[in-house]
Amino acid sequence: MHVAVLGIGVLGRAVAERLRATGHSVTVYNRTWTKVQSLQPLGITVAAIPSDALGMTDCTLLYLSDAAAIRSVLLDGGNHVDGTNHYPNGDDWSGGEPRSP
Repeated sequence: MHVAVLGIGVLGRAVAERLRATGHSVTVYNRTWTKVQSLQPLGITVAAIPSDALGMTDCTLLYLSDAAAIRSVLLDGGNHVDGTNHYPNGDDWSGGEPRSP
């Protein structure tokens, strides 16, 4: 399985390292490059922008601090996902609260 981990703080880093150690392909993204560069020697791919990580994943894990961080990573700055609803049950979380289409 290929897993993307967005948000490499203490918990995100531990999860990414454990997933890789157990044989999963892992791609990470973090707004602060210095937090992810040390993961490359472990065989973890580092994405330059969030959509690069999301475009190659079977599962995405978000370890972001709050709604503002989620907005910043997934929706703002021109680096956002393509607008496609990627949630299999049809929920749309783009406004911060889940709502059905």
